[in-house]
Amino acid sequence: MAWYRGCSSPEEKRKREEFVLNNQQFASLFLEILQAEYERIDRKGFREEDYEDSNWVFLQAFRNGNLAQITKIAELFSYLDRGKK
Repeated sequence: MAWYRGCSSPEEKRKREEFVLNNQQFASLFLEILQAEYERIDRKGFREEDYEDSNWVFLQAFRNGNLAQITKIAELFSYLDRGKK
């Protein structure tokens, strides 16, 4: 799990887990920021005239890459969903 990177002992892992779980207020705020950024990028989209430029595929790939990275980062906080069940 990404949260344990750099931990070399069970004690370090326990402390890291405690740190992460005790900062849910920060995590929730961070997820709100990520969601807003995802929606901003997704909403922007492309105009019809953007497709007239042959480089539109690179712009689309860049946009898709940004959305994928936001999703990947947000998935690090999936433990918040498990706590709601």
